[in-house]
Amino acid sequence: MIVSILSYAQTFREEHKPDKVFAKYCLRYHNYYDGLNEFEGLLKLHSKDDYYRWGVGYCHLQLNIDKSKAIPYFEAIINKDDADPSVYYDLGDAYLQTNNLEKAEEAFLNYIKSGIKDEHLISAKRQLQMINNAKQAFNNPIKVKITNAGVKVNTEFPDFSPYINSTEKFMIFSRQASTNAGRYRHEDGYYTSDVYYTNFKFGKWSKVRSFSSVINSPAIEKNGYLSKNASYLYVYKEDLMGKQKKHIIYNKRGRSYAYPIELKIDGMNMQDIKSLSISNDGKWIVFSAPSKSNNRENLDLYYCRLKSNGFWGDPTAFDSTVNTIYNESFPYFTPNKNTFVFASQGHNSIGGYDLFTSNIIADSSLHISNITNIGYPVNTCMDDKTISFAANNRYAYISGLRDGGHGDLDIYRVVFEEEAALMTVIHGNVFNQNEFSMMDILKAENDHIDTLNFPINKKYKRLLHRSKDSTVAQEYLKNNLIPYNKLDININVIDKNNNKAVGNFIVKERDASYSIILNPGEYRITFSRKGYGKAVFDNIIIEDFNLRNRNMEMNVLLENI
Repeated sequence: MIVSILSYAQTFREEHKPDKVFAKYCLRYHNYYDGLNEFEGLLKLHSKDDYYRWGVGYCHLQLNIDKSKAIPYFEAIINKDDADPSVYYDLGDAYLQTNNLEKAEEAFLNYIKSGIKDEHLISAKRQLQMINNAKQAFNNPIKVKITNAGVKVNTEFPDFSPYINSTEKFMIFSRQASTNAGRYRHEDGYYTSDVYYTNFKFGKWSKVRSFSSVINSPAIEKNGYLSKNASYLYVYKEDLMGKQKKHIIYNKRGRSYAYPIELKIDGMNMQDIKSLSISNDGKWIVFSAPSKSNNRENLDLYYCRLKSNGFWGDPTAFDSTVNTIYNESFPYFTPNKNTFVFASQGHNSIGGYDLFTSNIIADSSLHISNITNIGYPVNTCMDDKTISFAANNRYAYISGLRDGGHGDLDIYRVVFEEEAALMTVIHGNVFNQNEFSMMDILKAENDHIDTLNFPINKKYKRLLHRSKDSTVAQEYLKNNLIPYNKLDININVIDKNNNKAVGNFIVKERDASYSIILNPGEYRITFSRKGYGKAVFDNIIIEDFNLRNRNMEMNVLLENI
């Protein structure tokens, strides 16, 4: 993994001595980049101070760089005779987020045995439940292929919340980079986020571009989702002081997004809403906001319907089938109108937020059923908050911290291999080296055979005329007549992934055309005919993308030997 803290190394004060007050300030405002630098400096000056040692470990754990770096600092504290047992919780969390389930379980059990009052939002007992969920998930991984979206999309900065349209041709996402509008660093140490977009062209994502000042500003902009036909997008906006929070819909006009519409919901303080999604038919909205249940500080999911006057009606909380005592957030209506996705720290999460799919039905209200963890390795023991699907549910995009990334959160493409792939048709005609159709060649060959057969047919007719018994004539014809040539062009397709032959394909006799239908993959295709050299196409790659045009034209030339 490419690690780059240098991008964030500019602290609020240049060339100062490490300061405990400033270190605590960093923790208070979740500024773990500057906090890491501060605690490392303090620990260097006070090498026996376990608070500073804990601070270094805790900052590593919260950063999306390399969470395993937190473990040695927590272990060094725990291994002392006078160790603070509260550190067992952080050690367990570090083990869990780095997939060391056995050690995570041991650490959380030690924390519980210490008798410390557990005031964590996710208790140690809940963490143990997540560990058990993770063990089951690790033993039953789903069949997926997860690939980094590449350097054209990802940077050393956080790139997150990718959303695509249903054809996988257009993607929006958020980025917290030093090149963003205003180039401000927020109190949490990150640069303020802007919204970016890219188009899929010629088999790859094109250069990423930032939306104009109609959407982006020096303040905070984060995209929420993109409608399935990319006709509008949702952006969450917040000022630098965190006092003004708005939820804006931008509609597409021509090639740009403009005409902002601020969302309002009856009976809701919009500043309380953390995330939202609008149904494909535009009649329903689902959002996350603080729970209205007694003594609960978690986020719940709510829904409301669009009224005839064009305003959103009063919200209704989903029941306990959906909402748990933990956070539920990041709702998402997929292009498939019956599938709904959300993120939850409850249900059978394997750590932090997990993504869950469900069935959704709308009548006079919304009904969610069959809630299912989307599965490992899409879900990890870290936070997994958003996913965006193409129309056929085979292709999706997520963001997260994974091996081989470019520094912080990266965007990844997911192929759900148990969902049907789109087939590709390779078609064309076969010619000789002079670009004559093999049908013309075959006709010329058979015309020549007709010439050779002319005297044979003539003699056959004489024998047939002379003899009352046609046996002699038939025997002569059988032994001497030259048969017509057939096209007989063989097609051999090899899957280079397993070196096995695929399918049975032919070249049509009537016009020397062919069609080959293949799943995504890499193939070697060989055309051969007696008297001709082989035509070998050794690197035929069928992309596993949601492409509109699944046809490839490929004409074949066979050379005479």
